[in-house]
Amino acid sequence: MRGLAAGLAVALICVAGLPAGGTASAASAGSGDTPSRALITADEYSLVLLRGELARGPAIPQNYNRGEDPHDLRLRRLGHSRVYQIPTTAPGSTESLQLRMGTGHWVLWCSLAHHRSCGMEANLRVKKHL
Repeated sequence: MRGLAAGLAVALICVAGLPAGGTASAASAGSGDTPSRALITADEYSLVLLRGELARGPAIPQNYNRGEDPHDLRLRRLGHSRVYQIPTTAPGSTESLQLRMGTGHWVLWCSLAHHRSCGMEANLRVKKHL
């Protein structure tokens, strides 16, 4: 029950647009646009997205670890080689990054040993407009 309450608190923070947890900036959003936030909840062994679609442009993916083990998060747009990284996130913590997301399908996964093959993978769609 405590984990559920913590997860809901993080979700409310994300919806309200308030900062949560640490930030590792991979790329600056920089255009003055308000970034979209994407909350990704990591657990043994799943990734759950609060929303499955975002509008293209500045974004702040947030990795909330509600599990017992550390988890990181990698993001890559299909058809592209660049991989964005959210660092290893301790249980009960949130880490995030800022980047500009282009349209298309993105794959997200935990890169720690065997986590991806155990089901820690999700897909996110980025559209021109929502």
